[in-house]
Amino acid sequence: MLKMQTLFFPIIIWLILIPKDNGIAQEACDYSQIIQESFNFKPITFGNVITASEENQIAIQGENIGTIAPFPESFSEGYDQQINISKSLYQEGRYLLAYQVLKPALKSEPSNPFILNEAARAAYWVDTLKQESFDLYEELITILDSEGLNEVEENSIYINVWFTEAYWKLGTLHMDYENYPAAIYEIQRALVAMYGRSSPQISEQFYSFLAKAYYKIDKHSKARCFSEMTLELNPNNEFVLPYLK
Repeated sequence: MLKMQTLFFPIIIWLILIPKDNGIAQEACDYSQIIQESFNFKPITFGNVITASEENQIAIQGENIGTIAPFPESFSEGYDQQINISKSLYQEGRYLLAYQVLKPALKSEPSNPFILNEAARAAYWVDTLKQESFDLYEELITILDSEGLNEVEENSIYINVWFTEAYWKLGTLHMDYENYPAAIYEIQRALVAMYGRSSPQISEQFYSFLAKAYYKIDKHSKARCFSEMTLELNPNNEFVLPYLK
């Protein structure tokens, strides 16, 4: 399979996150503090980022974390065609077929992150394959974290920006299984990976799920913080209303 280590462009950043899409006062809702606490104030290492913000040390309000490295020309030694077919089927909403076309590839290259990712995201939308999607995403993230440790110091949070969606989807699946601390960790990795690049609609999803997850573990002030941020982006969002209490 492809050696992912040869594709890494790791950048280490001591990240200061300041919400740029809303006007909530920091003293009332310290968004950056919540995320840094959940990461035990460790530095964040981004995989497949070519350049970072000024001086490669701090990401500030409104800045992108860097330039994402281009994907490799080939995703697999023998299954590029199947991967591309799966991508097309996924775009057409034919999720079961998108998953099924990759089953031989999964068997032959079970540790290929690109195959795992495409199969997991297709299975995610098939009710009978939710557990399969969860298992595939868990395997993918485990591989990414392991390969990340080969490139960076252990005392950091590793986020591979090529697979931002995987952190988000795994986080939501943890929510389904009521594993809220794990959900918070993965969703926040997706949130940080998208910092400076996400649309208000995507940020709204991140914030609303974090509001629920924190509420479920009785972290009510943090739940209220993310609820308020959600409503700042979309005042008509009713999902977070119970988590303001």
